[in-house]
Amino acid sequence: TAKVIPNACYDTAMAEVVVISSPTAGIVLPGMAAINIYPNPANDLLHIDNLQTHAGGYRLLSIVGSVLQQGALKEGNNSISIQSIPSGMYILEIINNEKGKIITKISKQ
Repeated sequence: TAKVIPNACYDTAMAEVVVISSPTAGIVLPGMAAINIYPNPANDLLHIDNLQTHAGGYRLLSIVGSVLQQGALKEGNNSISIQSIPSGMYILEIINNEKGKIITKISKQ
């Protein structure tokens, strides 16, 4: 967990960001139940399970930060098609409307 300061002038606006290095563990933001992201590595579908009502959406980014795919997430269990992207490493951001965002690396086979 880290506090993000938007610029080098020590702005007081902060957001919570959780960076996850474990590919299969449940991910937890304070005040939320564990979110499960699997499989990792994935082939065609990526599952994001156990989302709370305040989950907003996701962005799938290239390793250099270009947005490749984005969309809304619903409460409960979600599946995201990743068929159209080539094999490689990617960054998945899950935006939580109340708590910040979860950032994790995923691999496409």
